[in-house]
Amino acid sequence: MQVTANQCRSLLRSVWRKRTEPFEEEVLKEEIMFEQPVLHEVWECISKLKPKYRVVVYLFYYEGYVTKEIAEILHISNTAVTTRLSRTRQYVHVER
Repeated sequence: MQVTANQCRSLLRSVWRKRTEPFEEEVLKEEIMFEQPVLHEVWECISKLKPKYRVVVYLFYYEGYVTKEIAEILHISNTAVTTRLSRTRQYVHVER
């Protein structure tokens, strides 16, 4: 247990961690151009979401991960992932 804890601390202090940027900033910096105007409108709608919802939607729909994989990537429960997707769908449906 102590070895694992020490390895985690070392990872948190590593140079690699200091050179990374949060997901939402990196994705929003890119100019995403779509051939179809509808896709551009969808991306604009997604970019207005809160970061915790935006990340889940991006990983699910754009990257093709399943909810279990997203949960592992984000270190949250599978239920939290499905809840965030459901809330996002409700939000987008209301906005229409």
